[in-house]
Amino acid sequence: MTDLVGAAAAPIVLIDQQPYSFDELEERAFIAHMALVEMGYKQVFTAVDVAGAGRIPAGVKAVPGKSQRASVIVADLPKRIRSDVDLIVNVEDIVAFDSSYGGLRIRSTGGGICTSGWAVEKLSNGTKGLVSAGHCGGMNRVHNSNSHTMDFKAEHDDGQAIRDYGDVEWYTTNSTELPQFRANAGVIRPVKRRENTENIDSGNKYCLYSKKLNAKDCSKTVQYATSICTGTLFDGTGVTYKRMVSMSGDIGRPGDSGGPWYINNKAVGVHHGTCGNRPNKDSFSKIDLLDEALGIRVIKDD
Repeated sequence: MTDLVGAAAAPIVLIDQQPYSFDELEERAFIAHMALVEMGYKQVFTAVDVAGAGRIPAGVKAVPGKSQRASVIVADLPKRIRSDVDLIVNVEDIVAFDSSYGGLRIRSTGGGICTSGWAVEKLSNGTKGLVSAGHCGGMNRVHNSNSHTMDFKAEHDDGQAIRDYGDVEWYTTNSTELPQFRANAGVIRPVKRRENTENIDSGNKYCLYSKKLNAKDCSKTVQYATSICTGTLFDGTGVTYKRMVSMSGDIGRPGDSGGPWYINNKAVGVHHGTCGNRPNKDSFSKIDLLDEALGIRVIKDD
């Protein structure tokens, strides 16, 4: 086996002596996650660690009246996963959204501000539009050199407590969507490739363009390639996002929700906000799952 890995044309990391398959790891993380939600925790984070020998990284934000001792909380988890959960109790937010009320790229009549991510097309009929973060909601103007109207098409699993493929929605506009994205202040790049889910691994370095700061930051790496995030929307609704990517630190600022995560000319993700134990960890939805979520895909410059 090691000879085959060494001779492979592409880099391969061999992780052996692991007790569970990826599907089993994902299931166990979800069991732990939902058990914590059912205990009454409003902000919950769990992740899949493929090299962690079955351990389940987890975090909750402390709730008044509930124990802040991790050992006490873990003792109430289902027996089958209890001994594998590494829980941190946080006193500050661990799941939060980077939408805001300030002067950024896409906005709603009510004053909500987010950032557009990628130009996309509907796979069934070729209709083009823009993707952003699903929690933004109600966006109806997009601003570049001019202001254009936006028409909401769909949010992934809108109204459902659990969103299986991340935090995304899409819009059509009265302008022409091009296979390009803003990579930095004054820098527009063509989209040449789309990152596949299986290529997103712990340690990968990706860039986020922050519209708020009008700058890119490529300093953070993937901490967990698959995470589950539960938080509370602005209307008080609790929502759980599955199959998110958690990064090693915090780049995004209020208003950056929906913005592009990328590497070189490759589209990678749609910015969500915080999802991970303190200190803050940025997170994003995988563009490779836009088909499953909304029946759309990022447009490439072929």
